[in-house]
Amino acid sequence: MPDAEWQEGRVVWADIFGRSSSATAFVSPEWVAAWLAVYAPALHPTQLVVTEPTGAIAGTCLLTASSRRVAGIRWRRLHLNTDGEPESDSVIVEHNMVLARKDVERSATVAVAQWVKAARVDEFVAAGVCSDELARLTEAFGGWTTDVEWRVAPFVNLEALRAGARDHLSAVGASTRARLRKALREYESRGALTVRVADTPTEALKLFREMVHLHEQRWRKIGKAGAFASQRRREFHERFIQSSVESGRAHLLRVACGGQTVGILYNLQANGRVSFYQSGFAYSSDERLSPGMLTHHLAIEHYRVNGYVEYDFLASGTNELRYKRSLATDERRLAWAAMTRPGPRANALQLLRRLRNAAYSISNRRAAARAVAQELA
Repeated sequence: MPDAEWQEGRVVWADIFGRSSSATAFVSPEWVAAWLAVYAPALHPTQLVVTEPTGAIAGTCLLTASSRRVAGIRWRRLHLNTDGEPESDSVIVEHNMVLARKDVERSATVAVAQWVKAARVDEFVAAGVCSDELARLTEAFGGWTTDVEWRVAPFVNLEALRAGARDHLSAVGASTRARLRKALREYESRGALTVRVADTPTEALKLFREMVHLHEQRWRKIGKAGAFASQRRREFHERFIQSSVESGRAHLLRVACGGQTVGILYNLQANGRVSFYQSGFAYSSDERLSPGMLTHHLAIEHYRVNGYVEYDFLASGTNELRYKRSLATDERRLAWAAMTRPGPRANALQLLRRLRNAAYSISNRRAAARAVAQELA
């Protein structure tokens, strides 16, 4: 997408985004602009603008083409919004949606589906959509097969805490509460705890780079590269942060003890919803400190006191779900969905998926049988 074309499109995007009370930072004009600057030259996405018969703009979205091989056959796909980049460079989009005015969400989604159906593609991919958005898309793509992977997304309902005159400690389980109180005592014995959100792009980028350093230190210890090994991904985040601090869309939050960093969180914010995106913590051999849990706890308290709506941990993998649930008060599910055009190619793909799932099931049963045999040996 040429820069001049996006400059016009951004005006539309910002207008619709500004009218939505449910849109998150993942569909903000700042996020989209940073993604286009880094990925558009290679991916050539298209911006759709949906208009009503009166000429009024109803909604907008990006569509990015990609392809994959299925049993040697080229499978053509379109991705919704900031998705479709190579997995090794992916920035991951959640709370994704066809951005539309509240009163025309359904009709705008239908218009996008009609455009996609008219294109020569086999599959439409909607990553990280909520259940309501998935329902609209499934209806709009009537006749197409929908394949869905659900992921749990824990969050803290800050409005409910304030309404009940409760703080975060009172809302977590007894073991988590005990662990947080122990960490608070240990840190407070060493110095004053402070929480600060960077208020200039320069300060935010400095904290981001410190966070990346802490993050990579942790991952190198287990022989992995971490989330910022991709230079394109890192460039995207630096662009987004630089353009989003003053609008409040990007929050680089630092918890310190006696002036020394305990942890840094990279959060996104829109419409009062804070989404925890990435982190870096100053770990030590003293397990009583729990820098990660403490940093999140103090961040949650900061956002509760300052009137935010929720603190969203986003979709979680198995390894991180337990600790996020221990700090959360609620959870929702997000869907990674693929709508497949009906026909012989779709039938072949469904058959391959069933065979693959059957093979995984057999493999898992055999692995379980071997484990039992080893236990009994």
